[in-house]
Amino acid sequence: MASEIGELHKQLLHAYDKCVAPMGGPAQYLRIRMSTDAVRLEFANRLWTNFPPARDCTTCAWSSNVKQHAYEDTPAYRPAVVHPSMLSFLPIASVRSEPENHACRDVADEILSDCFATAAEPLLLKLLQDPELKGSPVPWQDLITDGGKPLAFQSVGYKKGQLRSLTLLSLLALFWDDGQCYGHMIRTKMASFGASVSRIHGHILKAGSLSDDAVLNLTLSAKGSLRRAPNIITWVGLLSTMKAQAGFNDFEGLAKAFNKKVGNRLQLSCAKAMGVRQIIDAWLAPVTALVSTHVSNFGWDRCAFSDDSVASKKILPNYQPKAPNKLWLRRSKITEASMLLGIERAIKDHQKFPPTGKRAHAKMALEQLIERASITLSWLDDLLEIIPLLHEEQAMLLEKFVDAHHALELEMH
Repeated sequence: MASEIGELHKQLLHAYDKCVAPMGGPAQYLRIRMSTDAVRLEFANRLWTNFPPARDCTTCAWSSNVKQHAYEDTPAYRPAVVHPSMLSFLPIASVRSEPENHACRDVADEILSDCFATAAEPLLLKLLQDPELKGSPVPWQDLITDGGKPLAFQSVGYKKGQLRSLTLLSLLALFWDDGQCYGHMIRTKMASFGASVSRIHGHILKAGSLSDDAVLNLTLSAKGSLRRAPNIITWVGLLSTMKAQAGFNDFEGLAKAFNKKVGNRLQLSCAKAMGVRQIIDAWLAPVTALVSTHVSNFGWDRCAFSDDSVASKKILPNYQPKAPNKLWLRRSKITEASMLLGIERAIKDHQKFPPTGKRAHAKMALEQLIERASITLSWLDDLLEIIPLLHEEQAMLLEKFVDAHHALELEMH
């Protein structure tokens, strides 16, 4: 039996690496795979059928009358029990942006090894005001005894716990991916895992402002077991989500509220604060997306960038490096295109580092890469005035720069 469970664990983790990770993580995988209400409804009903609720339903959150309380009061309340079909994976579910891919992969392995353990560490949840599947019939209608209206499928979001929940949902979706059906095997060979899915513990917290939710989430993350301050890309993703959900734009106010809640070491200040502001105000969307994906895959500690390098003004469009004459002034000036090309090169260089030697480029090294990208693009423009090149030929030359092609590197020097 143990060998069968181990093999199933291995198969599911392999399926995660094959199907979920390449899409950017659980959030993207779920949203792409279940992009319509009909498919989401089918998934929710399938979860209910394959992971029936625990027999003890006295603390289950079935209706809008479920007890809600403030975070500060959680010690005085017994967690509610929610069913996975109630958990949302849409952008409205959390003030945080999509969880980082590398962290979700680690959590997927833990979930398959140790079940979805929420009894000791309940999720911090919230009821969504306008869930996508409201109005659809739900199977817990007859279980409601408090006179409240039934909660809809996927009507529960997160104040803290999105990473764990979305990783679980992606694994549950994988049980039926590619025509495979692991539901029966899970219930029979991984019974404890199935039971933990049927009985998810969480505190239902009262609705708060977007800013309050953000500060609570960031503070709890910083004070968690790893005690790591949110990185620059976490802040940028959070602010982007808040702006998309409610037009939020008070970065300074949010930073001050967060800094009051944590010690000096965890505060948002200096280069990190400058880097966040710079990305929000001056980076192009494609550059931000490229760096965000890279950080999601490697984590901030092992990525190609640092607080200092991201905060540098010398990598921004319109920055003018010093040059010996007007010709080189024109060639070396940073443009939107050269910033993107230089960032692509920085990431490609980082990919060549051995797994145990992943490190950030030094600030000056990144500045020089982006300046060389400007010179490369200027050189290409000069070449096009002499020799007309097809678009594919131009792309091939730029790809050689990104790949650090030896002959091109010698030409550039």
